[in-house]
Amino acid sequence: MKLWTSPENYKIDSFTLGDVDNDGKVNLAISLWKEGSFGEFEPFWHAEKNTDYKNHLFVYKLQGKKFKNVWCSSDLDRPILSFFIQDIDGDKLNELVVEEGQYKQISKEKYGFDPYGDVRTNVWKWKEWGFYLVDSLTTKEQLKD
Repeated sequence: MKLWTSPENYKIDSFTLGDVDNDGKVNLAISLWKEGSFGEFEPFWHAEKNTDYKNHLFVYKLQGKKFKNVWCSSDLDRPILSFFIQDIDGDKLNELVVEEGQYKQISKEKYGFDPYGDVRTNVWKWKEWGFYLVDSLTTKEQLKD
């Protein structure tokens, strides 16, 4: 039984499972690369279609026998290097811990990871309809405290 198939234009580079929206059900969180900041429809304030190839974070929930969208980001300010879902502050609510890098422009509209760029670790928490920044860490060692 197939639960979900990614569209051909998605390049999925990482995923994790966990209750990222703290509703008691497991989510599938995916880091992917695709063209365009938005989905099929551009916001009215954008005069032109965005065709940049950048990193996105999509969150899905299993409903019945299919994965359904919970939240799909526009292109991210910084690409995801790694991420996991865990309650790191002991409040019984999970956080999304993301190690973020920097983009390097490969061609006019295509971006990739900059191997020489700065790296930071951000902690995000789900609130109603999206994530908000809880903390920004400089090293993974701080997560162990």
